[in-house]
Amino acid sequence: MKLRHFIASIIIASFFIFTSCQFNHEAKLVILHTNDTHSHIDPDPECDLGGALRRKVLIDSVRACEKNVLLVDAGDAVQGSLYYTFYKGLVEALMMNGMGYDIVTIGNHEFDNAMQSLANQYNALNATIVSANYDMSNTPLDTMVTPIAIKEYDGKRIAVIGLNISPENLISSRKCLGMKFNDITTSANHYAQLAKDSLNADFVVALTHIGYPADSILALNSRNIDIIIGGHSHSTINPSSTSTDVYRIKNLDNKEVLIAQTGSNGHNLGQITIDLDSRKITSRLIQVDNRLDNRLDPELKAVLSPYKHVVDSFHAIKATQSSVKLERNKEPLINFVSDFIHMRGEQLCNKHIDVAIMNRGGIRNSLPKGSISKGDLMMTFPFDNFISVIEVPGDKISCVMEEIARGNRHSISSKSITTFDPNKTYLLATIDYLAEGNDGLSMLQGCKIIHKSNVDLKDDLIQFFSQEQNKDYVIIPDTTNRTLNIINNQK
Repeated sequence: MKLRHFIASIIIASFFIFTSCQFNHEAKLVILHTNDTHSHIDPDPECDLGGALRRKVLIDSVRACEKNVLLVDAGDAVQGSLYYTFYKGLVEALMMNGMGYDIVTIGNHEFDNAMQSLANQYNALNATIVSANYDMSNTPLDTMVTPIAIKEYDGKRIAVIGLNISPENLISSRKCLGMKFNDITTSANHYAQLAKDSLNADFVVALTHIGYPADSILALNSRNIDIIIGGHSHSTINPSSTSTDVYRIKNLDNKEVLIAQTGSNGHNLGQITIDLDSRKITSRLIQVDNRLDNRLDPELKAVLSPYKHVVDSFHAIKATQSSVKLERNKEPLINFVSDFIHMRGEQLCNKHIDVAIMNRGGIRNSLPKGSISKGDLMMTFPFDNFISVIEVPGDKISCVMEEIARGNRHSISSKSITTFDPNKTYLLATIDYLAEGNDGLSMLQGCKIIHKSNVDLKDDLIQFFSQEQNKDYVIIPDTTNRTLNIINNQK
């Protein structure tokens, strides 16, 4: 009896869902949005959330119920799994095409393989690419990017403007050659006014990759923008658990701007509903979990299959092992990498290294306790970062230590000195991204590179673990907060 009642309740619930979908004649637009999915084509193994196939089920479910659906992404759709390492954005583009993305903007990680690679990725993408403040006229993306896109639903015009983060100290200059950055707020207000006055837009959406709270600052200083859909900071703005003043901000004209962001790694799908007549705007998050795994799209699954087979094969190759789980952004992992860079730096130059530095942002995933696969290492260190040894004057390296102490974004090796004679020159081992002066270390710009590895960091690690003398290597981490050591030495 209980089973029959349960089945009956499911049928009744399905009927009501079906009828509400079929007879919903309200003039409204549903905007579905994502940000910072970071190549998480498969569900996140740490929490079993996300995944492109699961996301498609949810998107298709909403489309089945709603007449007007706009699907957008706020950047950093790439970099974070072996799919990007091996296929340079092709798989992400194929999945986004399969889900039917309409409009996307550009994240900072889209530049990780430089401009031509990004152009190739966007050539495979069907969506419109918007950026109002990146001037791409002198790049391979010249004809691919538009500042504003217009969509029309039930006689109402929706303008979507792309707004993107400053590349300074964030994107390596050699990765975004030719791109010109323009002020975010100036560009936003210019194109929002253009949308309202010249393009007859009824609603203006800013699709941004600038982060929160930068989105709230934009809202405060804006006119004519109704909605900001953001990315970059991986902020989870959930209206059901977040205070209203966080995601509804008054602009310069004292009009409310709704701000939305879904977190990261595809764990959530954002939904914004606009009543096209009353202008009422609501938002929510939909968790991308396993509840609809029995409805995964077979065609998109078939498209993914050959790429997934290659990725899975690399996760089956053991590289090393760890005594504990090494969590991203925690001391044990960044300390281990800093110490490895110190050791490798000394091998490269056959000299004593005074200090080695690694940034937390260069580590993108955790490493598991026990067996660590080759795929695990490639996902954790996905960037083309090459270990480099540079000569740094004492006054500059002192500034580096001060910046590390202030920001807690970096770690140093255990075999490091932390006080420096300004009249001497020191050897610093790090990754080339930092050696170029990025991630807050602008004082390193122009320092002489005396040695550089011929393989990137992940391959350096893989080669180290593959050596016969290291076949039984076990990572036993140091939990010391070395930033505190720097602070204490400076007192």
